Amino acid sequence: MVKDIKLNNPKFISTGPNARILQLQDKDIQMNPEADQNNWIFSDFDRTFDLLAKITGSKRAGYDIFGHSAGGQILHRLALFHPASKAERIVAANAGFYTLPSFSKPPPMGMEGTGVRKEQLSQILGEQLTILLGEEDNSDAAGGTLLHTPLIDKQGKNRFARGRNFFRTGLEISKSEQLQFGWKLQSVPRTGHDFARMAEVAAQLLYP
Repeated sequence: MVKDIKLNNPKFISTGPNARILQLQDKDIQMNPEADQNNWIFSDFDRTFDLLAKITGSKRAGYDIFGHSAGGQILHRLALFHPASKAERIVAANAGFYTLPSFSKPPPMGMEGTGVRKEQLSQILGEQLTILLGEEDNSDAAGGTLLHTPLIDKQGKNRFARGRNFFRTGLEISKSEQLQFGWKLQSVPRTGHDFARMAEVAAQLLYP
């Protein structure tokens, strides 16, 4: 969705064996929007599905999809920016930060100027989107790389808080706009930034 990204004056800090934080000022993040939506990644999921369905002779009309961490960032945005995809159920786990379904803020915090219309909110908020969160993915030492800027930190100081804020924002908008709400929020006890455990739980949710 963006190109020509530049991170000026980045500050990386190790906070654990497999964890670090990236500290930036919001003004130090520079990027240009990708105006051509055909170049966005979201349509690639449908194209991959169509190719596999053709090769295998599958009659399935849609697919389920799971992503963790950076994959969770991509997939919650799939629900926001490509609600007409063939994804039937989306599970986005432990994303680092979120784009909110708001038309008053530009990316990466909101959807202003992206070409998505407010009329699509009904479809977006009606998606079968599950936000899956490890309850112990709640500190800078939980694992992976976590971005901190003053603006992004308003979503919460850790992935667990940011995921709950994203879900709550969608719920509040659905109520104010009187729209059906299809999102779900699921937390995983005694689990941090652990892709294997989160994948196991996602599989149980999708295919009990």
